Amino acid sequence: MNKGSFLCRQAMWKSTESLFSHQSMMAQRRWSMTKIRMSALLMFLAVPLLAVPTTAQADDSAKHFREKVHGTYIFRMVPARSFSDVSGTSGLAAAPQQDILRVGVFKADAKGNITGGHTLATTDDNNGHTFLVDFTWAGSYTANPDGTGTLTISGPSIVISACTDETGPAPVPPATCIPFEGGETYSIVINSEKTVEMTQTDNVGGGAKIFMTGTATRRDDSNGSSN
Repeated sequence: MNKGSFLCRQAMWKSTESLFSHQSMMAQRRWSMTKIRMSALLMFLAVPLLAVPTTAQADDSAKHFREKVHGTYIFRMVPARSFSDVSGTSGLAAAPQQDILRVGVFKADAKGNITGGHTLATTDDNNGHTFLVDFTWAGSYTANPDGTGTLTISGPSIVISACTDETGPAPVPPATCIPFEGGETYSIVINSEKTVEMTQTDNVGGGAKIFMTGTATRRDDSNGSSN
C-alpha cells in the first residue's frame, strides 16, 4: 500500500468516526429532550392528584364524621321565619298549625341510623290555638367529607303519644295532632362528637312558614353508646 492510499483511507476513517460521533450526540440530545418532555408530562398529571382528594380519602373523611355522631343526644329547637311570614301576600291568616318550639332526644349509632327519637313540640296557628304534641320517631343521617350532611325524620315512623290542647277546656285524642307532624329534612354540621347543628330545609305548610333550627348535644352520661 502506497502512502497516498494509506492517507486516503485514514481520512475516510476519521470522517466515518466523526459521522458516528455526531449521530451519537444527536441521539443523546433527542433522548434528553424526550426525558424532559416526559418529566413535564408527569408533573402536569401529578398536580391534580396532589390537589384533589381521592375517592377513597373522601369516603374515609365522610366515615370519620359519620362515626362522630353516636350515643344519645338532647336538642332544643326554635323558629326561624321565612320571608313569606312578613310579606303582604304571605297568606298568614291561612297558615296551618306549625311547631314553634321543640325539645327532645334521639340516639345515633355512628352508622347513619337514628332511633329512639322523642319530641315534645309546641304548635301554634295565627289564631293563638296552641297544642303540645308528644311524639316518637326514627330516621337517618348522612355525612360529607367536610362535616356537613343531612338528618331525616321518617314520616311513617312518627307515633303521636299525646295531644294536649293548651287553650281548650278538655283533653283531646292523640289523633287530633296527627296532621301537625310529618317527615322532615334538616341540613346539619357535625362540630364534634358532642354537638350537631341542625336547620330545617323543608316545610310543606302553605302560606307563612316556620323553619326549626337548633343544636343537638350528646349527653354526658351517654358514653358514646347508642344503646
